[in-house]
Amino acid sequence: MKITNYLFVLTLLANISIYTNSAASLNFTTEEFNFISSENKNLNGLVSRPADKDAKSIAIIVHSYGATNVVAADQFRDFRAKLTSQGITVVVWDKPGCGKSEGEFDINQSVQSSSEEILSALAVLRKTNEPGSDKIGLYGGSRAGWIAPLAINKDPDIKFWISVSGTTTYDNWGYLLRSNLEIAGYNPDKINDIYNSWTDQNRLFWAGASYKNYLKVSETFWQDETVQKLTGQTYAKHEPGSVEYEKNRKLYHSNREKWLDGGYIFDYEEGLIVSVPNFDNILKSV
Repeated sequence: MKITNYLFVLTLLANISIYTNSAASLNFTTEEFNFISSENKNLNGLVSRPADKDAKSIAIIVHSYGATNVVAADQFRDFRAKLTSQGITVVVWDKPGCGKSEGEFDINQSVQSSSEEILSALAVLRKTNEPGSDKIGLYGGSRAGWIAPLAINKDPDIKFWISVSGTTTYDNWGYLLRSNLEIAGYNPDKINDIYNSWTDQNRLFWAGASYKNYLKVSETFWQDETVQKLTGQTYAKHEPGSVEYEKNRKLYHSNREKWLDGGYIFDYEEGLIVSVPNFDNILKSV
């Protein structure tokens, strides 16, 4: 079986260079926005403002999972137009290593690190007296559901939070898996077999089981056609001792070391990673 990433078993300057609008009818202006993160990296993004009036508040877009291309692809354009039409400035930036943002892109960037980026951006907006900076809030979906409350707990002056498809304390790939199997028309027993194969392989992975035992319990999961489409992985069974088998065995162990070194907490009963410890109490404090 080919395993390229364990991810599936389980992210003070304001530059005033003008970012061109291709449709003046959208009635907002956009400039590049730069700030220095807590890791001393220059992060590059956009600030879109109402064209005909000062903003009454600012919404920061908090990214979900995956790489970004905010500036070059003019991402979130329609959404920025909608908010600026209501008198709300919008700020969004590329993740480290994406676009012109410094650093190396890490698809598994911790949510704690992402929340620190928000705090650094907030400091710039307030220091430069950006119109609306007395009423700054956060907007984001999925993974942002972990990041936003972490930032709010560190900065209670954040005025609002809009959460789309928010999260629980656990990694939500299991929810994604079940949902897609249901959409594909699988019966409940088949869904449970595939899901249990996935959580069982998670338990073996975190317990340090051999690659051989890991493969044995994971076959039901990885052989499934919908899973392969969802993960972008193809299933190939290699004979023990073959070049391909040994390559994947080494990758399995190196990935395990990487995740253990990342400080993650694993719930063996649920078979899921705890993305944010004590998350329920963090939510209650918002």
